[in-house]
Amino acid sequence: MQDCIFCDIYKNHKDLFLFEDNVCFIILDKYPTSKGHSLVITKNHYENMLETPDSDIEHCFRIAKHFGLHISDMLGTKHLNVATNIGRFAKQVVMHFHIHIIPRYNEKIKYVYWKDREISSEDENKMRELLKVKKL
Repeated sequence: MQDCIFCDIYKNHKDLFLFEDNVCFIILDKYPTSKGHSLVITKNHYENMLETPDSDIEHCFRIAKHFGLHISDMLGTKHLNVATNIGRFAKQVVMHFHIHIIPRYNEKIKYVYWKDREISSEDENKMRELLKVKKL
């Protein structure tokens, strides 16, 4: 789809991938709510989960589960939010189906709506190297 940042990343920025298979890929969220906040993104463009074929949804959530286990092992937390947003009122910012995997590190963090956040390039590179995986 034209002007879709996730489609552009898929075509032109594979160096950002933490994982890739025939249906989806995983990257770090550019505006993370916590250290290790990652996105499972379909390779094919679907606006949201309601427009995505069931087989792709099932596959992506299975990958999210296994990557969540990987994050738990690598970052030392067993607390995660796994979520997808559908539509602007639900805080969907990029209109391309994706699943957020958000590690949580303490009980004081309340649910945070997505807003502008940034991670330093150095921290992003360290996190990418730590979380890269070939098979889930």
